[in-house]
Amino acid sequence: MNWGLFLALGVGLLILFALGYYVGRARRGLLRVRFSRGSAFLSEEEHQFFDVLHEALRNIYHVFPKVRLEDLVESRSGFLTRLRFELFSLSGRYHADFALFDPHDFRIIGVVELDDSAPAKTALARWIEKNIDATLRFARIPVVHFESSNQLSADQVRHIVLDTLPARDSHSGVRYCRLGPERVWISMQGEAIWHNSVVLRDFISELQVEGVRFFFIDLESCRLMDSTFMGTLTGLASKMSADSDGELVIVRASANCRRQLALYGLEALLLAPEGDIPSLSEEDKMLVLARAIPKEEMRRAILAAHEALVASSDENRLRFRDALEFLRGKEPENLG
Repeated sequence: MNWGLFLALGVGLLILFALGYYVGRARRGLLRVRFSRGSAFLSEEEHQFFDVLHEALRNIYHVFPKVRLEDLVESRSGFLTRLRFELFSLSGRYHADFALFDPHDFRIIGVVELDDSAPAKTALARWIEKNIDATLRFARIPVVHFESSNQLSADQVRHIVLDTLPARDSHSGVRYCRLGPERVWISMQGEAIWHNSVVLRDFISELQVEGVRFFFIDLESCRLMDSTFMGTLTGLASKMSADSDGELVIVRASANCRRQLALYGLEALLLAPEGDIPSLSEEDKMLVLARAIPKEEMRRAILAAHEALVASSDENRLRFRDALEFLRGKEPENLG
């Protein structure tokens, strides 16, 4: 007689009976499970960084802390990959430090990780970080890392995040239409950020040589602007006004773009009066403008845009002082 087999069966039945007993009592509310309120949701370092990140990206992205990995990605490939992911996220303990979402449809845009400043990490901590990064990379979710020991301003954080994240809208870009020999309508689609600011600046400079004097920047389809784009427009508009050589104005700005212009005190300089907006006809065909810009030229343009913002008001001088110092010390290869 195989006593080992009987013993194993007995233990198994006992375990099943115990599980059934406790599940039944739990369903009937007979088990008293005691809970207590957890400690602070964020550590002091995480809280401080969240405040800076939220200030840096407000009106651009929604920022949520400690989002579970399994809520950000799905495993849709082979059995081994699914099994590995399920085992990795089984306990629900693993999360992204901060997740960035599109404010319009809550699509995941990217993840920001706040790396521990401790010099020595355990093997388990390194394994967890490696697997979180690998999982997000396979899901094609960009990750931006910050060292918790680095005390960065909101402007510095904004530049690093926007420089790292790719433009998420495939339709983002610049479209234009000639309205005659002296007027051009330029429409910004999706995101008006540093990627297309230099393209716009150079295009306007070329048109000025051709005799174009009036530029209408249409932001109706623009969801957000970064400080580089606003600084580029500020520099162009200020120079045209100072030289009495034409005019650059923003027309049909979206609500979010208006809020951003108000935040930096640029409405009076850039927003066109309602009666001064030309009309487009169905015959006016919009053309796509796309160019490649060298990184060194991009660096100079970003710096010049923020110098224009600093010159626009005392408030912006204080707001972008740290960002200017940061940009002046930033190498071209670290952009984008």
